[in-house]
Amino acid sequence: MSKKYYWLKLKDNFFTQPKIKKLRKIAGGDTYTCIYLKLMLLTINNDGVIEFEGIENSLEAELSLKLDEDENNISVTLSFLFSQNLLVQIDNNRFEINELKGLIGSETAAAERKRRSRSKSKSVTLSHHSHTQVTKCHTEKE
Repeated sequence: MSKKYYWLKLKDNFFTQPKIKKLRKIAGGDTYTCIYLKLMLLTINNDGVIEFEGIENSLEAELSLKLDEDENNISVTLSFLFSQNLLVQIDNNRFEINELKGLIGSETAAAERKRRSRSKSKSVTLSHHSHTQVTKCHTEKE
């Protein structure tokens, strides 16, 4: 099976969106914003779905373990995300980051290699054409 790469496309207005500005204004808001971004990255290959696996006694404790963040900071972040409808509960053990699906991109390792190869070949062709000069053969008559 081929390895797949994912990326998160943040809009240029991410930090100026009213909900994110509100989150950042809370005491400790920069930490909570960072936790939100870490949650996005944690779920990037699962379409933004957070799955509570029961590794710990609570979702907050489990996410604290996975994200290497303080459990209280996780709790505040989750409360904010729920209150702003940025995170919704799907069922008992699954939660979805609402806006993430439209921000995820991916490609397989093979596709990435092919894209790089095409890019290299195109740049070699372009540089070759831009530096070639037509010289006449010494046997040609003018």
